[in-house]
Amino acid sequence: MHIKALSATASARRRRNRFASMGRRLTSALFLAQLVGTVGRLWPTVRHMNAEQGSRQEVSTLIASLLVGANAATSKSGSSALLRTPEDRERFLALRNSSDISAILVGGATALVEPYQRSPHPLYIYSREVKAPLKMYVSDIRSEISGALLCEGGVRVIHQLLHDDLIDTFLLSRVEIHGDGHYLDESLLQKSLTLRSSERVGSTTFERYERASR
Repeated sequence: MHIKALSATASARRRRNRFASMGRRLTSALFLAQLVGTVGRLWPTVRHMNAEQGSRQEVSTLIASLLVGANAATSKSGSSALLRTPEDRERFLALRNSSDISAILVGGATALVEPYQRSPHPLYIYSREVKAPLKMYVSDIRSEISGALLCEGGVRVIHQLLHDDLIDTFLLSRVEIHGDGHYLDESLLQKSLTLRSSERVGSTTFERYERASR
């Protein structure tokens, strides 16, 4: 897999060169694996989401996806694996593997504990080594891709994206399992976005949030 690192002050020429060199090995830890998938019936498709935005679709859509436990925790014993249900995993993989997604964004801590050795799309890691503010970092990524940017956490990155009003669509999976760390700020979520739909499948509730102005 290739990990993409951007500078907010980089010139347009340097950004184009970096984008064109995605096929080059950037790290010995991770390699890009090209996969093809579809969201299908599981989540509303990204193309459908984009169509709803109309003239707002001037830059790439930012979709956030997060799994939370019954106590709003997003991890258990250090990762999300022990919270995940079969229903959530099915939708999570369908969204991640969708050809409508152009890139994935995660925080540095999430990249270390979650299985990102393989990814169907270019992976951008917002770690301490990135000196640019998250808002500028995301803006630079969105200027380079044509499809949607998918953020899979961690919760610190999600909170900052909510605070900066950068999330267009938030897909939240709620499970009955209690976690023990990295809690979602529900008040920030409710303040930033509006619940558009809720569906329960098995032991998992799937919620879709969007901008209140949409």
